[in-house]
Amino acid sequence: MYRIRIEIGLEMLSCFFGLLLMITSAENHTGKIPAPRNLTTSIKNPFDVTWSWSPPHGVAADKGCIKYLSSLNSKKYVWDFSLSRQVYFALNDEITFHVKAFNNCDSSKEGEWANISLPAPPGDVESSVKNFQCVIYEEGCMNCTWQPGTKPHFAYSLYYWQTNLGELQMCREYIVSDGVRQGCHFHKSKEQWNASHIVYILVNGSQDYAEIRPFYSEVDPQTIVKPYPPNITSITLKKRKLFVEWTEPSHFPAHCIAFDLRYKDSKLTHWIDITGIKDPKFSINIDLQAKYMFQVRSQYNVYCGSKSLGEWSEVKYYDSRFFCCLRSLTQESFSKTCLKGMERF
Repeated sequence: MYRIRIEIGLEMLSCFFGLLLMITSAENHTGKIPAPRNLTTSIKNPFDVTWSWSPPHGVAADKGCIKYLSSLNSKKYVWDFSLSRQVYFALNDEITFHVKAFNNCDSSKEGEWANISLPAPPGDVESSVKNFQCVIYEEGCMNCTWQPGTKPHFAYSLYYWQTNLGELQMCREYIVSDGVRQGCHFHKSKEQWNASHIVYILVNGSQDYAEIRPFYSEVDPQTIVKPYPPNITSITLKKRKLFVEWTEPSHFPAHCIAFDLRYKDSKLTHWIDITGIKDPKFSINIDLQAKYMFQVRSQYNVYCGSKSLGEWSEVKYYDSRFFCCLRSLTQESFSKTCLKGMERF
């Protein structure tokens, strides 16, 4: 029995020194580990790319001492023991993938880089669509629009993909202007899309066997919510206070929406801002000898995604001096004073 234990112990020790020898032999005279081998690129679709490689020459893959650092164009660094990396992205420019090995058991031992590149899409950059943008204007609905490139009469097509989808999907409802497709309408009942996932978008086009340069985009729905501007419905004076009320967006959950109010009077040159109002109403103390301007906008708050702001509403005015004069029409001298003050605005 003792002999068996000794033999097992010798075998484990032999394995340890074997691993040490493999790692040491993989390092050249400069102390660096050779670059990973057999670096290849696998493209599932235009947005789903996987890079794979083999361990450096003489280094075992499963011994736990070799870790890999990879990057895209020397950005988006990732540390991993894996021999592959899957990335989702929009390929509008050339991408160079870099990977090298480190000795995780000896941090002083780093490796040499292996590199492989994906070329930029073919075609003239100027032929690609311009000013591409997407906006979610109500829950589950999104519009993506663009302007034609240097070939405005091309037949444009939009394709999209999300990680929960198997294949690329084609837009089912285009936005057409002057007979040319210049956008796509996404609706929760028509398109197979999910507003909680990143949307990867491709816009291309062709006509008479000519092609434009494809345009790729990566859209995060949580950051492009843009509620319609509220409508200020009433401004009421009560005991030297103005009470302002407005409409709420009807297409978003109430807990996802807050409001910003801004106002100024005839004596101010700048707006006074009040942010993060939860209910569609607010009150301020006023100067009865001033005229006031109000605007309101909605904000999609961080509880439902990234904070994003809608447009400001139309300006609404309130002139307390006008009501002052109405109430004092029987007092001629006071009425003239009010009207004279109103002329200064």
